[in-house]
Amino acid sequence: MDNPTPHYSRQKPGTRELGPPGEKLVFVTLDGQALWGSHRPAPWTLATRADGFIGHSCFVFRRFPDSTEIASALIRTAVGLTAMIWGDAPFITYVAVDHIESSNPGYCYKIAGFTHKSFNKKTKLGKMARLEMELKGVKSCREELKQAFIGHLPERYDGVSRVNL
Repeated sequence: MDNPTPHYSRQKPGTRELGPPGEKLVFVTLDGQALWGSHRPAPWTLATRADGFIGHSCFVFRRFPDSTEIASALIRTAVGLTAMIWGDAPFITYVAVDHIESSNPGYCYKIAGFTHKSFNKKTKLGKMARLEMELKGVKSCREELKQAFIGHLPERYDGVSRVNL
């Protein structure tokens, strides 16, 4: 996969850390054409998100033009894997409206089951669309994944075993 450095999910250009502080899961497709990052505040710190949201978040999703995978299917798979590893919780993401070419910001997230909640205009990246997936949608993603790979996935990720898809 190409270096994700140009992506706005880095705190500063060139930094080694991707995403906000806390616990992170990063999934990359086998062909290296798509990247997803899930985040949650570290549970032992009792930290909360600045926006007040309680749940998991997507801090980066990148699908390169050569990818043959459908973006919404990748999103649902990543949400399902995150739920299998960390447990079920609502999901949130923000889409930088001024940094994408689509006239329908977050379209692939909407197809995956997220709903548009609001716009935030005062950010360093300009206008941001806030999208959320409710707990029911997250559970649906986890169950779809479980059904698709029945017998190939552990019931619960133990931090040591690996899942081969």
